[in-house]
This record gives sequence, structure tokens and C-alpha cells, in this order.
Amino acid sequence: MNVLTHAEWDELSQAIAFVANSLLRPVTQMPAHGLVPGFWDRFPVFGNAKAEQGVAALKAYAESLSDASDEEAERRCAVEITGLFLNGGSSSFVPPWETMHRNGKTRFGYGEATVDMRNRLAALGLKVSADNNQYADHIAIELLLLAELCRRRAMAGDEGAGDEAIGEFVQARVGSWIGEFHEKVGKAWPDGYADGLLTIAEGLVETARDSADIRGLAD
Repeated sequence: MNVLTHAEWDELSQAIAFVANSLLRPVTQMPAHGLVPGFWDRFPVFGNAKAEQGVAALKAYAESLSDASDEEAERRCAVEITGLFLNGGSSSFVPPWETMHRNGKTRFGYGEATVDMRNRLAALGLKVSADNNQYADHIAIELLLLAELCRRRAMAGDEGAGDEAIGEFVQARVGSWIGEFHEKVGKAWPDGYADGLLTIAEGLVETARDSADIRGLAD
């Protein structure tokens, strides 16, 4: 088990939150750090091979936009994120809600996973921001909840405090479907910005899982 220090748990929290926010809204609505190649030289990967692969892919993606103006680079990235996750009529649309990957026949994004996520958020004193207008089981919101659990783990005074909550959440929610979701995104928009972000996300979720003491949670 890779044991993280409190400072590393905080850094992991921030890294997960960055990826989550990047998946939640187009780059035109947030700082475009990810379109600067040098940004990825400083992005933490915690020794995880998937996270390292994703960082390399996004550095190459950013470098491929070096001849475009800032506005054009942001526009291209925004078109991708919008087409994948925000425009249900797009041919590249991949529903970003867990419920729709639990039951392939459903056409609605509100289900058991949505209710469970709403309850988890409420238990932590959190709620989905009204301006996001998203179901609680959105992949980015699940990642943001994991980021918050990692942040609280960083602040915990006792060694191991919060590990079980992290392990259980990864096992029950985000870690149980992010791989399938990533595969669908990769097919819909190969080698894109979201593909790289999700490669990093998978690696960071693995890091959180492997760094938490989850003995007794195995099937």
C-alpha cells in the first residue's frame, strides 16, 4: 500500500478537483491551464502509470495547439467537452451520469446512483451547485466528492482517519464505473482532451484507493 503524507493527500485532492472541474464545464468557462504544455510538467501523478500516461497525452495535446490562437485552442477544446457531455443531440454524446451506465436501457439520468450521491453529499454537508444543473451522479461530481474526502483525509489528525470512507466510496461509486465510462469517451472522441483527463482520473482514483486502508472492504 502506498502511504501518502497529509500534504500528499491534499495535493491529491487538488489534482482530482482540477480534473473534475475540467470535465464539468467547457474550458471557456474556467482558467485554461490545461492548454499550456508546461502546466503538465508540474502535475502530480503519485507514481501512478495511468496518471503519468494521461499527463503525457495532455501535454502532447496542448503542444498540438501551439500554432492556434488562445481563443481558437479554447474553442476547439470547448467544442469537444460540449459535444461529449453537454449536447445530448451530438453524435459524440456520452451521458456523464452513472445511472445511465448501470442500466443500458434507461433514457433518464435519475436513478439509484443519483439518490445515493445526493445522500452522500448531504451527509458531508455538501450539495450540487444550482448553476451546474446536473444530476448528483455526474462523473465530475463523483470525482469532486472523492476530492473532498481526500481533503478531509489530509486534515485528519489521526493516522488513517477517513481511509475507510475513501475506500468504500471508490469501491461503491466512482471506481466501479469510471473505466467503462472512459472507454466509451475514448471511442466517441479518440485522443481528445477528455480522453486524457479520464486517463489521469483513473490513475488518481487508483491512487486514492491504494493509499487508503480498506482492509475488510473486499468482497
